[in-house]
Amino acid sequence: MTPEKAVQHFHFKLSNVWEASESDIKAFETIKNYVVANQKKTINENQLFAKLYVYLYGQFLNYYKASVFDNIPQKELNQVLETPLEQIMENFRKQLNESELNHAQNKIGFSDKHPATRSKTKS
Repeated sequence: MTPEKAVQHFHFKLSNVWEASESDIKAFETIKNYVVANQKKTINENQLFAKLYVYLYGQFLNYYKASVFDNIPQKELNQVLETPLEQIMENFRKQLNESELNHAQNKIGFSDKHPATRSKTKS
C-alpha cells in the first residue's frame, strides 16, 4: 500500500465508518500534511536533479562538439553519476585548494612561467 492509499483509506474510515474525535482528526491532518510535504520535496529534488542533468549534458555536448546521437557525452554523464559522492567531494576540495593557491600566488605576483622563459628586461 502506498502512503497516498493509506491516507485515503483513513480519510474514508474517519469520514464514514469511525466516529472521529478531535485528536483523530488532528493526527490524520498531521499525517496528510507530512505526506503532501514529502511528495512536494521529492518532486522539487527531482526537478533540481533534472535541471543539473540537462545542463551538464549540454555542457558535455558543447565540450565534445557532439550531437545527441553521439555516445561520449552520455558516457561522461554516466561516469559522473557512478562516481561515489565521497570522491566527488574530495575532488571538489582539491579544486578549491588549487583555486585558493592560484589566487594567493597571483596576488603576490608569482608567475607560473619557468624563469628560463622570462625576459631579462622588466616590462
